Amino acid sequence: MELADYLRILRNHWIAVTAFVLLAAVAAFGWSSAQPKVYAASSSGFVMSGSSGDAGLDNLNDVLSKSRAASYVVLAKDRATASIVIDDLGLDTTPEALVGNIDAAQNPETVIISITARAGTPEKAQELADAWVGALAERVEDVESAEPGSKGMRIEVSESAQLPTSPVSPQVARNVLLGAVLGGLLGLGYAVVRSLLDRRIRSSEDVERDTGVAVVGSVPDFGKVSGVFVGATTGNAALAAEGVRRLRTNLSF
Repeated sequence: MELADYLRILRNHWIAVTAFVLLAAVAAFGWSSAQPKVYAASSSGFVMSGSSGDAGLDNLNDVLSKSRAASYVVLAKDRATASIVIDDLGLDTTPEALVGNIDAAQNPETVIISITARAGTPEKAQELADAWVGALAERVEDVESAEPGSKGMRIEVSESAQLPTSPVSPQVARNVLLGAVLGGLLGLGYAVVRSLLDRRIRSSEDVERDTGVAVVGSVPDFGKVSGVFVGATTGNAALAAEGVRRLRTNLSF
């Protein structure tokens, strides 16, 4: 099928296609509105090591901190860290379920670890993000425990979580747009199938396309007209009369 065929199909079935688009968009809006809102807040921690006062050794410590930060990202997603947060906040959930609401990442080439927490309210998301950084710092202190009196690797809070102002899910506008696009595709598919199965003649172009012969003439359909319209000069009868005269002229050739 060529582009002209699709345009003809859309012209003949545009009401059905529009109905599919509207129905799909409304369904997507209804589904999105029924979904629980999810808010996200982000907090970050700064990986630090003991300072020696020597420039060369401090530079080595910085490289070590960047290397350890990648390992701490994995540490941030384990059940032990989640258990600390559950105890600190008094949550009624399991570590496995809570870890699913957390994303941890190291900013490239830095010693910053970002924690993003998701929850059902802005306040809970903010509280969870801050508590997670604190729990991660506690875990790092336990894992990197140094000799008595020495300073090992540790995590300091570099930025506390801000209170989110809008949910990150569901994304109503995006879902409605995707629903409308899906509805348009379904409507177009319906129109194509309907056009292939429909054998009715709708226009002179359909006759020429399906039979391969030219249409000699056509008379407009105005329903019932009064009187002998061939000689009419006004109204619908005049238009029908003009069609008959053109048909007669074409037949004469």
